[in-house]
Amino acid sequence: MKKWNWLWSNQALSIDIGSYCTKFVVGKQKQGKIIIEQAFSVPTPLESYKDGKISNVQSLFKNLSQALQNQKVKVKSVMCTIESTAIIYRELFLPISKPKVLNQMLKIEVQQNLPIELEQYIIQGRILEKIQEESTFKYRVLVAAVPKNIVKSYIQLLELLNLKPIAIDLHSNGISKLVKNSNTINDQVMIQNKTIAIIDIGYSMMNVVILENGIFRFNRLLPIGSQEIDMNIANSFNLTLEEAEKKKMDLQQYKEKEKMPNSLDWLQKSMEITLEYWAKEIEKVFRYYTSRSFTHVIDAIYLHGGSASMETVLSYFQVFFNLPVERMQKMDCIQWGNSSQELYQYINAVATLLRK
Repeated sequence: MKKWNWLWSNQALSIDIGSYCTKFVVGKQKQGKIIIEQAFSVPTPLESYKDGKISNVQSLFKNLSQALQNQKVKVKSVMCTIESTAIIYRELFLPISKPKVLNQMLKIEVQQNLPIELEQYIIQGRILEKIQEESTFKYRVLVAAVPKNIVKSYIQLLELLNLKPIAIDLHSNGISKLVKNSNTINDQVMIQNKTIAIIDIGYSMMNVVILENGIFRFNRLLPIGSQEIDMNIANSFNLTLEEAEKKKMDLQQYKEKEKMPNSLDWLQKSMEITLEYWAKEIEKVFRYYTSRSFTHVIDAIYLHGGSASMETVLSYFQVFFNLPVERMQKMDCIQWGNSSQELYQYINAVATLLRK
């Protein structure tokens, strides 16, 4: 949500740095749609990034610079997307006003309602919808307070890469924009008349976003991810993390548990212990939403991120929640001709290209 005023070409590079891998997407926005031209990912160097914070700029610079060179990326205009437990979100209801007046009210509300030192944060607000309270119309505004030191480390990295920043966005904001500009997910599911949960399952974090009738309601960032599966397998069976990850990937070829060889049954049971914990943590988020009104019901779950590739995750969630659970494979606001790559792996980076 942090923006700059540099002029930029229609084409841009979007970067999503994660604790396990970094995703790159080259594309452009045209008539409300995102056209993807190139996408790739590389492993993120160990100990260089955690919880939205870059801890080793030089290590990341060498890694990303080599990746951009290998992929022959010439685009200089760049956007980044981040998420962190250090980012503070608040929902405000403000009178309908012109942008300048609205920004002034926003600053006053933040000073009164957020227990932070404002000079240490970048404050951004986004109007989600216009609502009516009795006879008065108001804006429902999502406010995000992003620590300046997080943004500063990104700017330092981008400058080393000789790239020109256009914006630094937030994962949840990107998802909100994608859904608002789409009518369907996976060619068949209408978004506008449903309440959906979109869950990003990363390596060390999980982001649960609730959207109702295409409008963002809230999100929760959970400190859990696929790293837990690898560590549990490694600890249970005396394996290295690399060996544990390989064993985990062996399960992906089996869509039906009955067809799984006995040699992998122990691995399935170990994974289900972690998946049960995940599901219970997600269920707490769902209960918070449904407890606010008797009309609040989750209709479907959509997964993206690295662990969305695992059939075990989809099947377990389907049984636990008794809801449709799918990967985010297609959205009608995204055009991507490369069928060999999976959209759900790049959702956050793709969403950042939508500037609206």
